[in-house]
This record gives sequence, C-alpha cells and structure tokens, in this order.
Amino acid sequence: DWSSDVSLPICKSLVHVDVNEHDPDGIIYCLFDNVDNAIETQNQLNGRSFGQRKLFCSFVDMEYYLNTFPDSQEPFHQALSG
Repeated sequence: DWSSDVSLPICKSLVHVDVNEHDPDGIIYCLFDNVDNAIETQNQLNGRSFGQRKLFCSFVDMEYYLNTFPDSQEPFHQALSG
C-alpha cells in the first residue's frame, strides 16, 4: 500500500488537490506549500504502481496551476503567509 509510505508531513503540506475524473489517464493535480515537499512527494510516488497502473509525477508552471484552478488561489496565498 503506497499510501502508508507517504509520510504524514507530506500529506499535511498539500494545499490543493484536483482529480480530473474525465481524463482516461487519471490525472491528479496537487499543490504543495513548498517546493521541497513537492519534490519529496514526487520522489516517493513517481514510478510506483497503483491499481495496476504506474504513477508518473511531473511539475506544471505555478501560473498555469493557479489559473486552471482558481479555487486554489486562496489556500495557496494562506500557505505562503504561514
């Protein structure tokens, strides 16, 4: 179970999550409170199997993320202000 391998501090560092249920590839977008936590999560999950499918993690531009998911802007700014 890969979820037990992801440390609690990483899960707590999530600021926003969007699951694209209409995409056949099963794309999930995650916004973290800082780059180090995003990189650590990528290192923990990239290449792992989930439901007999392999996970691939990559990064998108912050401006793209905030424009694509406007509801992420407030939690993002709250995370920045600490």
